[in-house]
Amino acid sequence: DSKGETHSVVDFLRLPPSVPLVMAETESMHLMDLLHSRSSFSKACSRSLGSVVNPGGVLTIRPITALNLPESYTGMFVKVRCGGYVCLSETVDSKVVPVWSDEEISPAEEGPRAERKKYRHHVKVRQNSSKSQGDLDFNDIAEMVNPSWAWGRPRRNDLCIQVDPFETSKSLRLSVIGEKLQSKVELGVLEFPLGPALECCAQSLEDYEADLKSPLPQGLSPAYIRWFPLLSPSEAIPIEGDMGQRIHPKEPEKRRDDAFKEYFAPCIKLALLFQRDEIDRDDPHADSANSLNTNHYIYARMNRISAALIDSSRAVELLSLTSRDADVKVSVTKAKTLVAAAVGHVQLDQQSIISSRAPVVLAPTPVKYMQPTLQFLCWKNNIRSKLDIDS
Repeated sequence: DSKGETHSVVDFLRLPPSVPLVMAETESMHLMDLLHSRSSFSKACSRSLGSVVNPGGVLTIRPITALNLPESYTGMFVKVRCGGYVCLSETVDSKVVPVWSDEEISPAEEGPRAERKKYRHHVKVRQNSSKSQGDLDFNDIAEMVNPSWAWGRPRRNDLCIQVDPFETSKSLRLSVIGEKLQSKVELGVLEFPLGPALECCAQSLEDYEADLKSPLPQGLSPAYIRWFPLLSPSEAIPIEGDMGQRIHPKEPEKRRDDAFKEYFAPCIKLALLFQRDEIDRDDPHADSANSLNTNHYIYARMNRISAALIDSSRAVELLSLTSRDADVKVSVTKAKTLVAAAVGHVQLDQQSIISSRAPVVLAPTPVKYMQPTLQFLCWKNNIRSKLDIDS
């Protein structure tokens, strides 16, 4: 029990009542820092475990509104691409500002006769269609019992991406496209990796559950809601030798639209929510009760690795090998063993001649839709393994 363990730590570190008041106050501050550090470490371990034993699920990207985009377009819609899969939202009026969804109103508050959105699944492109429901159903009742249920239900202009098990190395490209007369123009681009997006969703859900149990709840949302900066399509073009930095925004996402360094920077407000699959789709014998149980796991992530070959006699760097966004995941359960590895970018540079015409010796070819340079996935069925068969 975490609460019992916390009380044990507090009792063990508590000073005697006879100590001076200054020492007692200092001890209380240090104790609060220690408990906060333990809580942060526990959350980080939980997120890493969830990333490794992730059975897959659905990532919902809910566009809310966008600011500081060109005003000469009559309509705008959002497009999300993940590999070969594409999702499109509906086109909304953009004469003032485009608004695709309202984060403050849940489907339960819109009334039992509000329009409910469902989806038609296509091979590569998915478009929304509407359907009306007249009476309260099970979903409406569930929203009253559990407020977080409303965020997980499909809503108008929701963009849903199916995430496979261990699939955290991909990159998503979000585009805001403007419509005018018979033309469509890409106005802003946002590129973000899938793995960190899932971790942010997990952290927001943990904070939401902790807020519900708090005696003074702050009314946090189960979704990760932030303002994301948009790049100009002319700037978000990868070039050789930049290690993929050109397509990433210079500033991280913010809680407010006026927190960016550039006050009128183009930005879009998104709500991200990840819902796990209750049953592991790769394990036919798994059920919702034991599908996430794991014997042991390993998760290692290295944002950047660099190695250099140096001529010691002249103190000159000859070659430089750099790798970015590398991770290794191993998960062992009773039913299966999964091993996955991915390297986002690898580049070899030669630095012996400053004025060389080709300083980049080896690098991936720049592409519009970034994907990991190297990927490896191995799956083993432990139930049918020869090691578990008695002859």
